Amino acid sequence: MSRFAVRGSGAYWSVLDGGKAVATFSTWWKADDHADRLERQARTRVRGCLTCGSQFISEGPHNRMCAACRQQSH
Repeated sequence: MSRFAVRGSGAYWSVLDGGKAVATFSTWWKADDHADRLERQARTRVRGCLTCGSQFISEGPHNRMCAACRQQSH
């Protein structure tokens, strides 16, 4: 389930965060792109690598290995 939603029609499309408008665009695709970007930012955080324990910027719960460990596993 997405935290951000796109609502509107015609000339104005808004990106909503919990029902509150955070941005408005003239086209749906720009609003949708912005909502996707906000969603990715909301999932990004510092996590510990499951292999070596070092801290790294993770793109979400699916991203649990640092770049060095990921490269060694290939």
